[in-house]
Amino acid sequence: MIFLDNASTTQIYDSVNKKIFELNAQNFYNPSALYGKAIEVSKMLQEAKDNLAKNLGTTGEHIIFTSGATESNNLAIFGLSTNKKDAEYVFSVGEHPSVFDVANALKSQNKIIKFVDITKNGIVDENSLLNSINQNTHLVSIIHVSNETGAINDIKRLCKLIRKVNPKVIIHVDGTQAFGKIPVNVQDLDVDCYTISAHKFHGPKGVGALYVKNMEKLKPIFFGGGQQNNRRSGTENVSGYVGMAMASEIACKNQLANYEQIKAMRDYVKQEISNNCKDFVFNEAENNSPYILSVSFKGIRGEVLLHMLEEQDVLIGIGSACSSKKQSNRVLENMGVQKDYLLGSIRISFSSFNTPNEVKIATQKLIEQYKILKAKMSK
Repeated sequence: MIFLDNASTTQIYDSVNKKIFELNAQNFYNPSALYGKAIEVSKMLQEAKDNLAKNLGTTGEHIIFTSGATESNNLAIFGLSTNKKDAEYVFSVGEHPSVFDVANALKSQNKIIKFVDITKNGIVDENSLLNSINQNTHLVSIIHVSNETGAINDIKRLCKLIRKVNPKVIIHVDGTQAFGKIPVNVQDLDVDCYTISAHKFHGPKGVGALYVKNMEKLKPIFFGGGQQNNRRSGTENVSGYVGMAMASEIACKNQLANYEQIKAMRDYVKQEISNNCKDFVFNEAENNSPYILSVSFKGIRGEVLLHMLEEQDVLIGIGSACSSKKQSNRVLENMGVQKDYLLGSIRISFSSFNTPNEVKIATQKLIEQYKILKAKMSK
């Protein structure tokens, strides 16, 4: 099986898997307990937090462990919300559902919500963003790398522009598709919160983290035993968090080499599609992550092509796995992709586990199945 849906999840590193198994078998103690074995586990947990923080360009006291990107995004936005009636919240229309749906939840609570446009290339429209910021703006949330197209927002630049208008704005960034793949330094970016998810960079599922610049401002959304300095109650998933820190170390260490390797594979797929297919568009930005390739074909159905490739032992996606059962694609629609192309959209996403040879095989099968489907749909 050739797996090219790595934006949905990734294969866990063997060394990380072994470490998780070892910890669950031998160091299963509750880190909040007071006996020696539990204290040792608590130290492991803190070491994992410090190591992860280092790879994000910060220190451990600014990290909260969570169950994944969805919780991190919810914690950041709800936990930093305010009761001020005139406070405004700004979101791009290109956000992942775990942010976009939070925005709509705030709207249902009578919060003032503004949605910022994205360009035809999938990045945040700077004019739309700046026109949405004023002295009442409380929080802005912008995705770092689009989960649909791989378009990279220039977060450092956007933060500077936002703070020129209102220095007090809280800036949250969903870095789920960025961390471990492109350089990320939260202090250099000048963000207030940054979300990551372990299973996007070969760590375990159900594990994530949130960077918070100023913990004093963050209100908990879970209540219970007061773990993680009362910011996120619940017994910590020690093996998962240690595994995430390990995966972050491996991914960041090999980031540059992986980037070049994956870029070459993506370029190959683009070239082959360009040479062998008709009536299609690549949905991408000039500055795009090589890990994601979004293509929209006219006159076919992407979901049908997905299943045809599945029968050929090739797995791809048609967009965010969190919203794949929906009939429309909000991000592509807001980019202006025409309706007769939208239904034919697919997402090919790569990882360091992919090899040039299997990508070549998968691309050949993609083109073959596309031609078969195109012929059927044309009758």
